Amino acid sequence: MSIEVRLPDDMRNYIGFENPIKKTDIVCKKTDIKTAIICITEKGRKLAEDISSKTSNTDIYFQNRGIKELCGKLFLEYDCIVFISACGIAVRCIAPFIKSKLEDPAVLVMDENVKNIISLLSGHIGGANELALYISEITGANPVITTATDSSGKSSADMIASEIGAYVENIRENVKTINASIVNGKRTGLYIDDEYRDYINDINTEGFEIIKNPDEIYGFDAVLHITDRIVCEECRLDGKYKISSDGNTHIVKLIPRKNVAGVGCRKDTDSEKFREVFVKFCIKNNIHPASICKIGSIELKRNEKCIKDISDRFCMERKFFSVEELSKYDDMFEGSDFVKKTTGVKSVSAPSAYIMSDGNIITDTFRHDGITITIGRKRREMK
Repeated sequence: MSIEVRLPDDMRNYIGFENPIKKTDIVCKKTDIKTAIICITEKGRKLAEDISSKTSNTDIYFQNRGIKELCGKLFLEYDCIVFISACGIAVRCIAPFIKSKLEDPAVLVMDENVKNIISLLSGHIGGANELALYISEITGANPVITTATDSSGKSSADMIASEIGAYVENIRENVKTINASIVNGKRTGLYIDDEYRDYINDINTEGFEIIKNPDEIYGFDAVLHITDRIVCEECRLDGKYKISSDGNTHIVKLIPRKNVAGVGCRKDTDSEKFREVFVKFCIKNNIHPASICKIGSIELKRNEKCIKDISDRFCMERKFFSVEELSKYDDMFEGSDFVKKTTGVKSVSAPSAYIMSDGNIITDTFRHDGITITIGRKRREMK
């Protein structure tokens, strides 16, 4: 049975979300970075040991043969690789394994005399630029960063996405559009939904003009819009966010992945039925499914295929809660005696969303044919 939801015309294309979101279109700043340092001389080894003593989760590889083969292994196992060698050695060794800026680890090169530390690969998304600055601080080496935005003291779309933790559809092309606008000195705007304004307080936005009035958007060459909405009605923008109605402003949507979904369902609920209900619920509430980073339910549903399938489609982490954890909220949310008898708790979706969002639920609980959905938004962690 299908549910009927009235949708504005510009939302109808989103009814299926037929294509799963790409994991490579999700950017998040890495924490607890695992670093490998490759050194080929005794002097380089001593420098590697000094760096390792001042950083965490760092391994040293001291060898002067078989480095290219070693790099193939390290590319899969480490977030960052630091060469203490000639730049040419590093380039030749990593060349066979380079895929894209969205997948490659950060690669840096440093000379054994501690004169320069070079950000060679994955400067923004991989974090090589930031690590180069850190190593320069602890060693006194000169940081060499050649990324156009950084070298001119400007921010970038991929840097902002990484700092916030966000999804950008077709990230390669859209990031290129925004960054090129900045580097070429064109008017580049940053329009931020109220819910996410606090997230940019500690982020470099140099090169962007902050847009406070949506009516101003069409005076820019390019705009980065930070939102978790499918459609921004006050901006008169359609959900695709490609070229604006005036044909001159290129608008790119950056979707923070801060929302969480608590869900409940009957045993063996059909995956397509669950997807249809879930997507229509998101459309009805104008919440982009790509903004949902985590989906949660009761432990009893750990092996429920429909939950696994929807989480895989939208790259959500799965979280399951015990009866003891959820039953603490029996009196807080509207529940069902039948659900209590079946699962041991009165409600599943609302308490799950409540726990995952630190108590910040942003939608009413939706119920349809045995499926329940509640959305919450994770609170910003203060630095």
